[in-house]
Amino acid sequence: MTRIENLDQVLAFGEISEDLLFHKIEKSRVKDYILRSLEIGHEIADKYKGKDIFELYKDNGIDIEYSQNSGNFYKVKFRAQFEWGKGKKSKVIIYKDSIKELADISGISEDLSLKIHLCHEFFHYIELSNDRIVSEELDSVVTMKFIGLKRKANISRCSEIAAHSFTKKLLKLDYLPNFYDYKYLIKMGEIKETYLDELAEVYKSFCI
Repeated sequence: MTRIENLDQVLAFGEISEDLLFHKIEKSRVKDYILRSLEIGHEIADKYKGKDIFELYKDNGIDIEYSQNSGNFYKVKFRAQFEWGKGKKSKVIIYKDSIKELADISGISEDLSLKIHLCHEFFHYIELSNDRIVSEELDSVVTMKFIGLKRKANISRCSEIAAHSFTKKLLKLDYLPNFYDYKYLIKMGEIKETYLDELAEVYKSFCI
């Protein structure tokens, strides 16, 4: 899996292709959304170069709450949740069992698994506190046309790609961190071992 050309772009493609409005993006522009989202994440990470994520939480007054809950809600698995303060302290809820499970199954340390999720949620804190939502910076897509009128919306997964990119650079990872989610899904038998290779082939068709 690690020999895939432009692996970060492929991992980002896996993210954006899950957006509910992905089919509304012009095929020739998918790569542009991916590259710009990755770039924004990198740019913001540069501002925090060398910073410890726990210190960043402390300096910004963000609480970390550790939950014994499994993180499973209606067949959706949560590992961390960010709650915007709205005039009071913001906080991130960490589902310890879910963090540990990802670490054990994907082959990384529990400490790294925790830091990955803390960094990811910190990025969303930056977006909200600076009123700079990545998905809103990129071009919106037309979702409906009717008698000359157009309805548009943003590609929300671009914010997730930027958060992955931010996390990768801040923690000096080899790949975007959703790589470990794919390893987890493969080990759990939820996707095939060849999934990323197949995803890479699909992505190539968007880069012609």
